[in-house]
Amino acid sequence: MITTLVTHLKKRYRPRHIVVEHTDTSPRTITTTQASHASTHFLWFSLKERVHFAKRLSFLIRAGVSVLESVTIIRNQTKSLRKQRVYDTIIADLAAGRLLSKSLERYTTLFGSFTINIIRVGETSGILAENLTYLADELAKRQALERKVLSALIYPLFITLSTLGVTSLLVIFIFPKIMPIFTSLDVELPWTTRVLLAVSEYLHAWGLLTLLGTVVLLIVIEILRRSLYSLRYALDSIVLKLPVTGHIVRAYNNANFCRTLRLTIASGIGLS
Repeated sequence: MITTLVTHLKKRYRPRHIVVEHTDTSPRTITTTQASHASTHFLWFSLKERVHFAKRLSFLIRAGVSVLESVTIIRNQTKSLRKQRVYDTIIADLAAGRLLSKSLERYTTLFGSFTINIIRVGETSGILAENLTYLADELAKRQALERKVLSALIYPLFITLSTLGVTSLLVIFIFPKIMPIFTSLDVELPWTTRVLLAVSEYLHAWGLLTLLGTVVLLIVIEILRRSLYSLRYALDSIVLKLPVTGHIVRAYNNANFCRTLRLTIASGIGLS
C-alpha cells in the first residue's frame, strides 16, 4: 500500500528538468525547479508546518524515496509561493550533491538549529528517517505544550484587556463630562480624585500621541532586545522574577529542556 501511494505521489508531483549553472564551463541538468537563495524577510514556518515537514519527509524516506524526490513532493504540496522558493533552493542544493542539513543551514531562522542538528546526526549515522520521526514527535509535543500555555493565559489576558478598555472609556469620555461638577464645588477634593481628573485631562488631550509613542517605544525595545545580549538578558531576568508569568516561563522551558535532552540522546548526540 505504501509503495502504491509513493508511486502515485511521484507521478503527480513529477519534478521539472531545468539547467542550473555551475562554476565549471559545462551546465548540469538536474530534476528540480529553477531556484536562487530565497529571502526570509517576514517569512515564518510555524511549528505545525515543521511537524508536517518532518513527518512527510520521514514517511517518504522510509518508503524508499530519495531525499531529493521527497523534498520535491513536499515543495509541490506547499501553497505559499515564498515557501516554494525556499524549497526550490533546498532542492537545487540537494541536486548539486549537498547534504540536507547543509542546505537547511541557509534557513536556520525558519527551521531552527535544533531541527538542523537532529537531521545532521541522522545523515551522518544513517538513521535519518528514525531521527525525523523522533523530531516530528518532539515538535508535536512542543506544539501541544504551547497550546496548553496559551489556553491557560487566554482568560487572564481577556479580563485584563477588558478592564483596561472599560477604564480607558471612563477616563477619556465619561469623566470629562462630569468634571465641571467637581470643579464647581468649593471643597478640596481627595488626592485620589485629583489624580484621576488629571489623568483624564491628560489622556483626553494627549491620549492618541501617548498610544503611538508607546507602540514605537515597544518596537524599539524589541529591536534592541534582539540585537543586544545584555538587554535581552536583563529583560528575561525580569520576566523570570514575575510572580505568575515567571513560574509559567520556567516550567515551560524546563519541560522543553528535558524533552530536547531525551531526543538528542536518542538520536545519538552525546551530552558534551
